[in-house]
Amino acid sequence: MTTSTLIPALRTAADRRRKAGLPDAETDAFRLLHEHGDGLRGLIVDRYGPVGVIRLRHPEWWSVGRFEALAEALAEVFLGDVPASPGLAGFRVIVDERGKHTPRELADLEERLHAVLAERGLAATDAPAVFRENGFTFEATFSGFSQGLFLDMRPVRRDLHHRWRGRKVANLFAYTCGFGVVLAGRNRVVNVDTSRPALDHGRRHYALNTLPVRDEDFLQQDAFAFLDGCLADGRRWDAIILDPPVQSRGKRGVSRPFALRKDLGRLVEQAMDCLAPGGELFVSTNYDALEQVAFRRLMVGIARDRRKWLLEQWGPDVDHPVTAARHHLKTALLGDEPADAHGVVRPRGDDGGRVRGPGARPGGGSRGGRREGRGAGGRSRNPGRGRRR
Repeated sequence: MTTSTLIPALRTAADRRRKAGLPDAETDAFRLLHEHGDGLRGLIVDRYGPVGVIRLRHPEWWSVGRFEALAEALAEVFLGDVPASPGLAGFRVIVDERGKHTPRELADLEERLHAVLAERGLAATDAPAVFRENGFTFEATFSGFSQGLFLDMRPVRRDLHHRWRGRKVANLFAYTCGFGVVLAGRNRVVNVDTSRPALDHGRRHYALNTLPVRDEDFLQQDAFAFLDGCLADGRRWDAIILDPPVQSRGKRGVSRPFALRKDLGRLVEQAMDCLAPGGELFVSTNYDALEQVAFRRLMVGIARDRRKWLLEQWGPDVDHPVTAARHHLKTALLGDEPADAHGVVRPRGDDGGRVRGPGARPGGGSRGGRREGRGAGGRSRNPGRGRRR
């Protein structure tokens, strides 16, 4: 693929975001290019304020010659006289491979590709970058695989910010506390994660938004142990957030091993049992091997056992265009049986699932349908792609 063939694809992707209002005064972090959804297999470009992160997920982009063509196309579209995404100043590059290189080989490859950017004046420094999302301020770092905020969760963070007020919220697998930031101004939030560096990053996020930084709001603890403690001492929560990784080897003395395929159902059940009356649970995963239908059935089954409902699901936003078959993100909001505008409870035959997002489709499943087991389902033995933290 040459520079001349890449430029139209990049312009089309940028136009799609621009027509949706991205960037704007309140948001300058979003996905500029989403591989298959924008017609370029294995190529992702995320924007974090002034810095674009190029993520190469297919070997065809790893050759210096192919990457040179991409760099020139990015310069023309995003850094030219009439930039397609104003405010972008430079790029970083990450080779997203799964076991094909040793760490040293991977570092050498990224260094060669970064040199291509530097030769053309396109390289951003590795200094942290401050960016905005829905009016909140965050900080991206570029020393690791993840930059500090998962951009596909932007519409969920926005909606829960407006939905939850005056609640006591447990944000489990909090990572850098993105949900905590958008909720803490109107709720009391406790952020729980096994990673001290991630929680320290979360503290910086709180400070950037002039939120109180209290030690008791940042707990380095295993999520299962936290929920066990809540059940043991009777602590209940008005809202709980679960966004677990696909798998974790655990840390001695801190956390136990976790595999989403076998542990997701048990985790959701335990969290549901820690909800106060009227409480709500948000669950998400981007585990590829777990299909949308299986995820929905699992959530409906667990909710039904506790006389709760699947209240809402979120589809992909405009900056993550996908076909129905490749929508990686699964989400669910579980809570009490909803009533319509006149206070009338919805008939029992409806599972209550509403799906948000441009072009989103319900994943299937119903209140009377076959209930899945308590694992995460899915057909593939391959653990698939998931969040890497």
